[in-house]
This record gives sequence, C-alpha cells and structure tokens, in this order.
Amino acid sequence: MIHAEYVHEFLRKQRQFPQDLLAQHQFDELEQYFTDLWQRREQIPAFAWEELCLITPEQMFRHQFLHNPEHALQCLDAWQRAYPESFYPHWISCFYWFMWGEQYRGNAWAVDVDDSHWRCARETQKQLFAHAMQAFQRSEQASVVCVYLLQSVIKLNMPSWWREWYIKQRSFHLQHKIRSEDLSLAQRSSLHPHLKIDLPEQIPCYLQNKQQWDEVEAPLFWLKIYAQPRQYALGLCRIYCQFLLPQWGHDLTEIIEFCDSDYCQDFSELAKNTLAFVAWFAEIEQYYTAEQQTDIRRSLHKAQALY
Repeated sequence: MIHAEYVHEFLRKQRQFPQDLLAQHQFDELEQYFTDLWQRREQIPAFAWEELCLITPEQMFRHQFLHNPEHALQCLDAWQRAYPESFYPHWISCFYWFMWGEQYRGNAWAVDVDDSHWRCARETQKQLFAHAMQAFQRSEQASVVCVYLLQSVIKLNMPSWWREWYIKQRSFHLQHKIRSEDLSLAQRSSLHPHLKIDLPEQIPCYLQNKQQWDEVEAPLFWLKIYAQPRQYALGLCRIYCQFLLPQWGHDLTEIIEFCDSDYCQDFSELAKNTLAFVAWFAEIEQYYTAEQQTDIRRSLHKAQALY
C-alpha cells in the first residue's frame, strides 16, 4: 500500500503541483492537468489515486485562496466561463468555500466558536453546496466533491434549505444573509450579501432517485454517493473516522463498529486496520506520556510501511 504521506512527499519532490496556473488564467493548462490526473486513475493503486484527489487542491490553491481570496474568486469565475461544461472549476470552487468554512469554524469545541464565526461558516456552506450541485450537473466524476460535503455536514449539519430543494424538489432561491456585525469577518473570504449563489434549478441527474436513502440528511449519505462510482473510499472513510473521536461527541468503539459495517465490507484487513489506527492513536494520546506516544507512533508507522 502507498500511504498518503509517501504520495504527498513523492509528488512534492517531483513538482507535480503547479502553483500559478489559476492566478495566471492558464485555464487550458488547468483542464489538461486535471484530465491527466483522472487518466492516472488506472495507472496507480486506488488508494494512491484517492489521496491525490484529496491533496491536489490543497497543494495547488490553498496559499492563493487564503492570501488573495478576491482575486481567486475572480479567477475561478473566469475559469468557469472559459470551460462551462467542465466540472473541474466547480470542484476547486468547492475546495475554496470548504477551506474558508474550516477557517471560520475551526477545530475548537462548538461552545468555543462565537456566533459570528458560526454564521460565516454557514454562509460558505451555501456556496459549497451550490458549486457541488453544479459539478454533479456536469459529470459523475464530480463525486470527489463529497469529500468536502461530508466534512461540512459533520461540522455544520445539513443546511436548512436542503430538505426543501433536494428531498421535496422545490425550487429555492438562495441568498446570502450576512449581518452588519459580520461584514468584516465575512470579507476575509470575499463573502458579501450580493455574492451570487448559483444553485441549479433541478436536481442533477446523478443524484436523482436517491432521496429515499435513510442517510439522506446525514454525513454518511455523501460517503455512499462518493463510493458508488469508484467502489473504493478508504481515504474518505478515514476522514469520517476522525470525526468519530470523543472530541466530536462519539466513542472510540464507533470506529471499530464502522470498520465492521457494510461501508467497509469490501476492504482488506489491512485497509480496515488503517481505519482502526485512528482509534488506536486516540487511545495512545489518552493513556501514554508524550515520549511514549512518539515511540509507539514511530513503531506503528514502521509496521504500516512494511506492507
């Protein structure tokens, strides 16, 4: 198995993450880059390809999105206009709004997040979902955006308008509602009351006939959507397990139960152990000193590398 750390480091050394294509409006090159990425799917192990999809937006765009958000949004909009049938610019737009939602929400306990940050985080979620639906309109391959949808729903819950638009299939005109006291905070991500939210009028064909799924308003809904076309979702399952830790209101036994669930039924024992490591590391942090933790983690990583 090729682990995320190895793939990340290997590609970084090989300079496989061009940094300035978006800022320089090199949209042809961006389209070719992501087309090549998708073509690599058949050439490398499934886990390695999945990790590539998880880390590529982070490596290519995070710095620009954090430090020059207004220009980044202009570039993303121009990319969408240049390639109206492509799902790639909407995928990267999903990353933009997910990243800023993370900035607002953070990883603190919910009670430690002030109301302004909560409200701004939920405004970014509107854009995230809208771009995700636009991506689904264009390609079944767009299920990669579920990586962001799952994490957003875990941290912010499913947006309140989702039932009306998706389950009841009612048209919904989304608008940003930003209070005057939140404007300064919202401007960090270039959020403003008149920013257009381009939600499709109809449910994307790929998502139709799934409204009766039991998990439709739960995070696992997006895990199922993600896993359908690829039959492999170890990376997203690992992310999900991170949110089953006690600090998110769960119990470590839920991780083990999840490993034994239908979602993981096609995983090898090695893959299931990769998920179980999440619980084991949490146990280490709870019962061992910092020095002991370092030694144990080093031993576990060596054990993983032997496979």
